[in-house]
Amino acid sequence: MPYYEKLDNGVIVQKIQLLAECANLEGKELVFQIFEKTPALTTKDTALKVVQGGKEVDEVIAKVKDGYAVAEFELSKFDSSTYKIKTNSFLSN
Repeated sequence: MPYYEKLDNGVIVQKIQLLAECANLEGKELVFQIFEKTPALTTKDTALKVVQGGKEVDEVIAKVKDGYAVAEFELSKFDSSTYKIKTNSFLSN
C-alpha cells in the first residue's frame, strides 16, 4: 500500500483520495459522503458535491481491493444557486 498523507482541509479543484481499511469486504463497494465541519456552503446535513470520473456527485464510490478502498475525487467549484452561502460571515471579517 502506498503512503497517504492525512489532510485536514482541501481547496477547490484539488485532487483528494479517501482511504479506508476494509477487512472481509474484498470486491465490495464503499460509499463516502463529504460534509463540512462548520457548514458554510451547504446546510448542516447536506453532503458537498465533488467531481469523480468527470461527473459531479454527492457520493464518492470506491471498490475494495487488497483490503483497502481508495476513492479519488476533486473538490468542485460551487454554484451559488445550489449552495447556501453565509455572506454575512464573510463580510464581517
